[in-house]
Amino acid sequence: MNCNQIRDIIATDYIDNELDEGTLSMIEAHVRSCATCRAYKEALVTLAVKPLRRQDIIEPPETLWLKIQEELEREETDNETVDLGASLEVFRRQWLNAALVIGMLLCTILAGNYCVTKILNSASSYPSQATVEFTNNLELTEFSDMPNKQAESVYADMIGG
Repeated sequence: MNCNQIRDIIATDYIDNELDEGTLSMIEAHVRSCATCRAYKEALVTLAVKPLRRQDIIEPPETLWLKIQEELEREETDNETVDLGASLEVFRRQWLNAALVIGMLLCTILAGNYCVTKILNSASSYPSQATVEFTNNLELTEFSDMPNKQAESVYADMIGG
């Protein structure tokens, strides 16, 4: 352990006499060998521990505790009323937020479905349009004696449609 860790233990568990025997002997051995930690322990005992030990314990009047209990009970009652109203408001907001998110999600899904359908429809009609245009624009003499549908089929096979 380093000096900072030792001083942390001195300020807490050592001063409160809450250390096990092994840790206590290690801390005391370190304090004997380290002048800085020894001075820290002495200053802590002199400035914080001894003045508090000399203080007389003052018992508060019983009426003070009764007043504290009454105040706590009053606050609990007030908080229950406020908490119920606040809880309902939070619940309403959460449902409103959930409804908005679900609505936006549905709109996004519907719009996406519409766009994908349009794209797929135009893409699926594209090869037949290309085949027709290709058939109309291509003038190959060996296909000129074929019926239009048969030529279209041959051209579709040629262009992968």
